[in-house]
Amino acid sequence: MPTPELHISTDFATDDNISGERLLAYFSNLRKTKALIFALCIRGRVKAVINLIQYNIGSGTVLAIPANSFIQILKVSEDIEIRAILFSLPLIHEIHLDKPTVDKFYIINERPLLPLPEKIFSIYIDTFSLLSRVRKDVPFLFSRATLKSILETLLQGFTELGERKALLQVAPPDKQSVIFRKFIRLVQEYHAQEHQVQFYAAKMGMKPTQLCHIVKKKSEGQTAMEIINNILILDARTLLRTTSTPAKDIALNLGFNNASFFSKFFKKHVGMTPQEFRNAEK
Repeated sequence: MPTPELHISTDFATDDNISGERLLAYFSNLRKTKALIFALCIRGRVKAVINLIQYNIGSGTVLAIPANSFIQILKVSEDIEIRAILFSLPLIHEIHLDKPTVDKFYIINERPLLPLPEKIFSIYIDTFSLLSRVRKDVPFLFSRATLKSILETLLQGFTELGERKALLQVAPPDKQSVIFRKFIRLVQEYHAQEHQVQFYAAKMGMKPTQLCHIVKKKSEGQTAMEIINNILILDARTLLRTTSTPAKDIALNLGFNNASFFSKFFKKHVGMTPQEFRNAEK
């Protein structure tokens, strides 16, 4: 049983008022996104983990979260209010974005949060509200061409604002950064089947030693194997916490042919066996 995924049934969706209760109901356990998400924190605070990195999100912040990201909500304040705009993964694949737009996905992967100045925050509120109203009242206006323009505009606005605040670099990424991000995306996709660096190096047409060197450099010290293991542990913890699936079946689901080896692997990284972890969560 893989990590639960966030899908949307249409090309484009909006949500006007996401409460803390809804956030926790859906994201208190790890989920993998199958949509590009733009979210605007209207009020309150959220503590979240996005792709292994913890963020504290406050009011007046816009988030841009690419598809195939891992998200978990750890804590929300009682007054939280969030609005969201979502583009489906099939839409993104089908509208043939140009290279400058694709480069922006690299940028939001690196830094998905952007605090907004007060005047611009007000404009974002109006923009999210307008798009939501159009989707509800006249959805036929959202042709593929229109949705492509909206997506490109939101990405462009996010990166330009980030450049002005000196939070992001909008120059095209260097070759090693592109390799690192591709490695992360491949691990997110294949970690339940493939645990060895050699697989990912072959998938990328590289030697394992070359890939390991680049990953360690761009991740500020993490090895390629550590990243694979971290994502495996994220998946294992989620399945143990949210399902009653026996640990031996979870081991098989995550590509471990030997339940005993999975138990030792889990204990090495978490400090307790899978069963002890499950019992501790009750």
